[in-house]
Amino acid sequence: MTPRARTLRGLAVTVLAAAFLAGPTPGDIGGCGGSLANSPLPGNATQQQYDYFEQGFCANLCLRLRSCGVLCRAITGSTTACSNDSREAYQQCLRGSLRRDIFQSDQCPHSCGNYPPRRFIGASEIDVQTCGHAVQALSCATINTAIVSPPDECLAVCQEP
Repeated sequence: MTPRARTLRGLAVTVLAAAFLAGPTPGDIGGCGGSLANSPLPGNATQQQYDYFEQGFCANLCLRLRSCGVLCRAITGSTTACSNDSREAYQQCLRGSLRRDIFQSDQCPHSCGNYPPRRFIGASEIDVQTCGHAVQALSCATINTAIVSPPDECLAVCQEP
């Protein structure tokens, strides 16, 4: 390859890389996370609270149980045919079929009222993600205490009345 061909090839690679790096990324509305990430969750306060716990805490609890390889053991009525990676097992976990003997509750919480005396103060998408990351960071050995003692990041949207 001639020096000129190498230069042109290098220039072409640089132009393509610059175009790729400068372009928008999926989900990055407004750049750097976008202003939508800090906007409140849609709906009234009751719906926001439900969605916050559903998407931030509960969904990530069930995913963490899956990644620990214990999703089938964590839900009631699971059989030997239960698959840890199945959609059905995940939905059963999410919809309130947890084993009370393991979690001291048979369902994932969906309100601050489960942690009295607290009230919901509102949440944004960033709050949902922060709670989700905190749940995902729990060890497999302590995930069974998550419902009784959620990570502090998940209770940040709840405060004393």
